[in-house]
Amino acid sequence: MKLFRLLFLLSVGITFQKKLNAENEIRVKNPPHFAKVYLNASEMFHNIKVSLQAGQNTLVITHLSPNVMDESIQMNLQDDLELLSVDYRRHYLTEEEKSKEWKRTKDSLDLIEAQISKLQQELKSWQVQSQILEQNKKITGDNVKITTTDLAALMDFYFKKTLEIEAKINTLNEQKKELENTKQKLLRQLQQIENRLAKSYGEIVLELTAKQTKVYHIELSYITHNLFWKPVYDVSSEGPDKKIDLKFKAEIYNQTGLDYNQLQVSFSSSLPAGNLKVNQLSPWWLDFFEPTYSKNEILFDQESVLSEELELYEPKTTSKSKSLSIKSVNTQVYESLLNVEFFYTPKIDIPAYPSKKIIKLDQYTIDAVYDYYTIPKLTEKVYLLAGLLDWQKLNLLSGDLQVFFSGHYAGKGYLNLNVPEDTIKINFGVDEKLPVKRTKVKDITEKANLGRDKKVTLGYEIQLKNNHSIPVTIEVIDQIPVSKNTNIKVETIETNGAQLNSSTGILKWKITLSPGEQKKIYFSFSVQYPKDKTVILR
Repeated sequence: MKLFRLLFLLSVGITFQKKLNAENEIRVKNPPHFAKVYLNASEMFHNIKVSLQAGQNTLVITHLSPNVMDESIQMNLQDDLELLSVDYRRHYLTEEEKSKEWKRTKDSLDLIEAQISKLQQELKSWQVQSQILEQNKKITGDNVKITTTDLAALMDFYFKKTLEIEAKINTLNEQKKELENTKQKLLRQLQQIENRLAKSYGEIVLELTAKQTKVYHIELSYITHNLFWKPVYDVSSEGPDKKIDLKFKAEIYNQTGLDYNQLQVSFSSSLPAGNLKVNQLSPWWLDFFEPTYSKNEILFDQESVLSEELELYEPKTTSKSKSLSIKSVNTQVYESLLNVEFFYTPKIDIPAYPSKKIIKLDQYTIDAVYDYYTIPKLTEKVYLLAGLLDWQKLNLLSGDLQVFFSGHYAGKGYLNLNVPEDTIKINFGVDEKLPVKRTKVKDITEKANLGRDKKVTLGYEIQLKNNHSIPVTIEVIDQIPVSKNTNIKVETIETNGAQLNSSTGILKWKITLSPGEQKKIYFSFSVQYPKDKTVILR
């Protein structure tokens, strides 16, 4: 019995102490004034002014992101303020906290619904009057005599009363419509509140010792992974002899559940990883493969294959860029050894998910080198490419593209800057005025038997036409097969002047067509292999 009373008193004491601590907490809702937004996270900065008493204080900064990295929390304190401890926690709203905002909105909704109900009753009353008036239009009967004066008076009465009733019904319907719109807005607002209150938010708890009673200034920062950005672009051209307009934008994703208003932001190309361990290679040991299996397993022939394919990079020569025009009104660019940061001057609002914020960082007007190319073996279409020269000077990042040509949407693409080239090419889509056709030439294609071997000769014709009013040059790409087996022999017969890469079998032609001109190019090859084997030739 004594043990039970002791445990009960201890429980009451702990509960009382928790309540006392909560009552002594100084709770501050202080939104961030600046955010450095990374590609996978954001660093949030707060300037907090708070009145503290001399001695120990518990300061709680509320309504923060629910996913703060504890180890990233940093503070700058005044000399007469000492930090004893710092802690991050999630706060789940109590029923009392929930009811305040929810009840205000619910009360407004109830008031609107009462007004709508009152209007409906009044509207019904006027509609009944209209029905009564309609039913009593007959003013004469078998035994009823009416004079001209009485008829004129009745007509005047009906006219005025009809106008009065219709005007009143119209007015009431308009008022009802406005109230219904307000009701729908309140219902949406109530739903948003309920969705928001169902979630938690973060809190940073600071235990501080102040030397004197006064207002203190605290600078706080931390990293959250729920707010990040990605670079996107709008690229447009009015024609193959025009400059390219490139709009560099930031697409911001806010998954914190909080709305940030009037926030100063910068966008960084960094990716805070949290783990700065230097990677190292361990020895790559090779040994014979010894299969292991249980009694119930049947192991068929297996082999372990180690393979590595290397693609050689061949540097390309390009002409120098002619000009570059940069329009950067609201963005200041700071470039360091490790990253690029875009400071956006105007303050912005960043609503919570599912909304996303898109802002323009920069706009460039660039001279470009246009090229046409086609791979008719894959698709019988000619594409227009634009080469951006000296793109390294533009402080761009890899990202998605929205492509527009001659005022029309051409499609989506990706600007890949992780390539060792001086020129970045953008695909502006298919040019319908440059038809291309690839066909197998029947009089060249043949099969022959050579002893134990079979020899197949194939030929293809590519037909091009220029329906433009200006000359164009098209790069045509095709291929001949390359053998990986000594028993398969490939012989090139005709390339029609193509540049041949013997290691890959790639054929390239540069074909210039005058307006309305049509040209044909062809190539052929033979493949010899044993009769008892099958080789797929497509």
